[in-house]
Amino acid sequence: MSDNGFEKLNEIMRAYRGTNVLFAAYELGVLDKISSHSIEFDNLARDLNLSEKGLGRLLSALCAMGIIIKKEKSYTISAGYGKLLDPESASYIGGLIKHEIHLQKRWMQLSESVISGLPVKKLDEPVKPEDTVRFINAMANIGQRTAPIMLDRIHFNGNEHLLDLGGGPGKYMEKFCERYPDIQVTLFDQPETVSAAQDSLSKRKYFKNMHFIRGDFFKDSLGKDYDVIFSSNVIHVFGPKEIQTIFNKCYQALKPSGRLLIKDIFLNEEYTGPEFATLFSMHMLLSTENGKCYSEKEMITLMEESQFSYCQTVDLTESSMIIEGIK
Repeated sequence: MSDNGFEKLNEIMRAYRGTNVLFAAYELGVLDKISSHSIEFDNLARDLNLSEKGLGRLLSALCAMGIIIKKEKSYTISAGYGKLLDPESASYIGGLIKHEIHLQKRWMQLSESVISGLPVKKLDEPVKPEDTVRFINAMANIGQRTAPIMLDRIHFNGNEHLLDLGGGPGKYMEKFCERYPDIQVTLFDQPETVSAAQDSLSKRKYFKNMHFIRGDFFKDSLGKDYDVIFSSNVIHVFGPKEIQTIFNKCYQALKPSGRLLIKDIFLNEEYTGPEFATLFSMHMLLSTENGKCYSEKEMITLMEESQFSYCQTVDLTESSMIIEGIK
């Protein structure tokens, strides 16, 4: 037991090393260069202006981690990673990697946040345009992967008017319209986020079915007469009182028998797992005033306090689920 305990703690202590190898390879452009075609070591060092000593060790680590493969003097991306690391691919996750590099600096101040109970993120500072772009790209990477799973597991008639509340880059909106050509989807989010979503979606086949509202959850009208309100990974940003306000507004915005679908990362009833959810809740401590991960029971209670009737819970991934309420 002692040996197993040591190995587990040792693994946790050193996990940052592999993380930083991946981050460095991304920031230096190594992954971009290798992702689409094979390249020789000398050409890679010259093109990226990197030392042979440093690049050699970085590539050795990437090979050992299984991300790239060495064949004589050339390096190529491993099977399964190519589309994820190729900037020209629709499956590219560079936005998510860049976002995690940014967040790592925040996590280095975790002790400070635990002592104070306050976020280390400066909430009163204006959001920089580059931060908005980085966040939108990261959320697009996540939505690209999870939206099809959600659509496979949640039933829609296909002719609803759906509100995507806090819809960010519009990946869910896009997938809704692709799956159901007769659906109407309205995306509600902050002005700069909506502008970015409109720019990226303007050439899509079903753009005529897409509508947009710029606003603030707490100050502005969400619209009305929706059949469904869907919200993905938004609720964890807020405290219970704020969520209650949002749910009350959702209730007013829905038609009778309308559906409220809350997709998020939920904890078990004891707050002891899943591990991803506990760590994400810690991230909310670092980043928000009142945000956290909730248990399924807590979320159902909040819905019911806003007059919704609990309908069902649908598991999506190991770390996320959808809780559905009915008006």
